[in-house]
Amino acid sequence: MNMGMKKKMNMGMMSQIKSEIHSEFISKYHWNCEHLDEIDSIGSQLMNIFPRIEEIRVRWITKNNQGSIELESKDDRIKGWK
Repeated sequence: MNMGMKKKMNMGMMSQIKSEIHSEFISKYHWNCEHLDEIDSIGSQLMNIFPRIEEIRVRWITKNNQGSIELESKDDRIKGWK
């Protein structure tokens, strides 16, 4: 195999790898809401600021229950604890 062909194969492999890059980060927020019964949702601007985010997984725990939701695409409201 000559150097030109080897370089071409490596470039093809690199473009395939670049298209499959997956990034993940974890952040934690804690709110202490005394009147949670008055709140039906919390807004998130994360996907507007970072438009390439595909989904956000949210978990919550209240004194009465717990749950989770996946926000996708243009969803910007975290809700469901009632």
